[in-house]
Amino acid sequence: YLLFTADMIGKYGAFSKIGSWDLAKGGSKPKGYQNLSCQSIADNVMTCGNTKIDLNQGRINQRVPLKRVVQVMGGRMIGEKKYGHSTGYTLQIIMANPRQFSEVQLMEDDVFFSNFNQMFLLGKYDSEFFEETLNAFPMSRLFRFKFPQKSSSSP
Repeated sequence: YLLFTADMIGKYGAFSKIGSWDLAKGGSKPKGYQNLSCQSIADNVMTCGNTKIDLNQGRINQRVPLKRVVQVMGGRMIGEKKYGHSTGYTLQIIMANPRQFSEVQLMEDDVFFSNFNQMFLLGKYDSEFFEETLNAFPMSRLFRFKFPQKSSSSP
């Protein structure tokens, strides 16, 4: 079984530090979630403290590019907007309901495409190898590993 829990979001940086350790050179380049405290959205511009995120242009404070914005509700990706920027970040908006966001996360591609993010937060997994046995999103999710059955060949 594979269990994901909400507290792993905050621990992702530690997992990444261990997972990216370079034995030859020493050290690592950990990555993680940057949680933003956003107060409002108006005219497709999110206000998060002193940060303005323009969802029309895909830019943070008119400088830093976004590659994509995804919306998640109930542990499933319900929307995605891709921008034409070759570099940039992903903004992941966890919705409490269709009109209110509960979490806003900024991340690099390595975090966005990680098994943790895809399976736990977005509900995307390969059903050939996993079966979701418990979905208690946003607190936890449990997956059972599926192992290929050996075919019996008879003479």
